[in-house]
Amino acid sequence: PGCSPPTDPAEPLPPACVNPVITSTNQASGLVTITNTPNLIGALPATVTCPSGYGYSGDLNNGQCREVSLPLLTNNVFWKNRAFHIDVGDLGVDQQNQQAVVTLVPSLDQATTGFCATAGVDNGAPGSDGPVNYWDIGVRGDSGPGDHSSGYALSPQYSILTGGGYTGNGNLEGSDPAVVSLYCNGSRLPPEGGGLFAGFDAPAGRSETTGLYPVFSLNQITPAATVDEGNNWVNLGWGPLSLSNAASYTGSGMMLAALGDYSIQPGSPAQDDIPLSSPNGVLAPDHDFFNNPRKQPNTGAVDVGAVELQVALLDTDSDGIPDIRDNCTLIPNPDQLDSNGDGFGNVCDPDLNNDNQVDATDLAMLRAVLNTSSGDAGYNPDADLNGDNTINMADVQVLRNFFFGVPGPSGLVP
Repeated sequence: PGCSPPTDPAEPLPPACVNPVITSTNQASGLVTITNTPNLIGALPATVTCPSGYGYSGDLNNGQCREVSLPLLTNNVFWKNRAFHIDVGDLGVDQQNQQAVVTLVPSLDQATTGFCATAGVDNGAPGSDGPVNYWDIGVRGDSGPGDHSSGYALSPQYSILTGGGYTGNGNLEGSDPAVVSLYCNGSRLPPEGGGLFAGFDAPAGRSETTGLYPVFSLNQITPAATVDEGNNWVNLGWGPLSLSNAASYTGSGMMLAALGDYSIQPGSPAQDDIPLSSPNGVLAPDHDFFNNPRKQPNTGAVDVGAVELQVALLDTDSDGIPDIRDNCTLIPNPDQLDSNGDGFGNVCDPDLNNDNQVDATDLAMLRAVLNTSSGDAGYNPDADLNGDNTINMADVQVLRNFFFGVPGPSGLVP
């Protein structure tokens, strides 16, 4: 970015066009942003006010947002995004051994499709047998997860990250989000088949989609890789390019499990981590990726990430109303009748004078309207405890069950 090469090839290149990095290096592999190009900077109006909360430091008036575009990062899960670089390894095997293989570092090997290896295998390239490098987010020009050589830093909030020094702002760094199934790409030949499954290989120098002839072959053997400028074979095979694991297929009509399922499980630190009252809770959408409701009043919080954990709600009296929304949690009342609107349903609220005690005063008030029905003079809907539009001995029995007690309990009243 920022390179404007001269039209005359004899002229020296400007500094922005000279790459100071002459070897392959790791780069941010989850989310990366870059500095603004000269064209973009030139197109900006004379005055730009940078938004707060995005990570811009210093004066927001004509501040850093003229130089770089930082996204708003809130309520995200950035977990185990692997960073690689390429290097030259050992000679190839069999008839390929006259060529040194250019390989990814670390050089990971999968035991099963989607398996996430934690260390590489030595193939002669420096660091090929090293540990996995995780680099979730960054700005182009940074040299590592916790480095900000670019001069800018992203500002995640209420997010889960593998690392990088983003503690604070409600973030959970290094806290495993406990997703249902992690997925890591790898060999295009499913490892379960021992290399026997037919993969989709790209012969040397040939695009996978054009069907053009390869650049060369040796003894009628075309390598299942591509070729770099030094005529080295670069194994850039990634896959399997599928949403589900074809190696687990056993018969027609079988439903295959997803290779990666990033829904969280119960007990995940992402569950109910963002208070609805916080600015991030307000920003959270009302529904998740699968259109499930997010802002559930019973929890007062939302989950980190794109998927809200759907937990079965307790319904003690089995009336179809979860306890958290049931105005009588121990007595079935699917109609939720609450004639005085105090949060207690009629069937558990014989406290007619609302003093939070069921006693002789309430019994006297009920007797005063006994044997009246809806529409009669003197009918008191609060005393119609079973909601049948008639005040009779059945309502007296309800009151007796609560005598010298209190109304409720109700999920709507603390």
